[in-house]
Amino acid sequence: MERSEEPGVCSGNPPAIVDRGPDGAGWLTGTRVYAWQVAEALDRLGSTGAVAGELGLSAHQVRVALEYAERAAAADSSAGS
Repeated sequence: MERSEEPGVCSGNPPAIVDRGPDGAGWLTGTRVYAWQVAEALDRLGSTGAVAGELGLSAHQVRVALEYAERAAAADSSAGS
């Protein structure tokens, strides 16, 4: 996953994600929610609408976080190969 040197920008792929913390966990700008939290909530709740309601996010923010989490997982698995 490409990273930008500019804080608060993730090369537009997906937008509105900031890398935060020593492990670079993706955090949704303007919230206190990490992308991994959205992915875990989806596993537990089963629908993006339920995730949005529980975490106080818009449907768009849920989709952005899930895309980020998916790309981060793919990057981690290819780095481990």
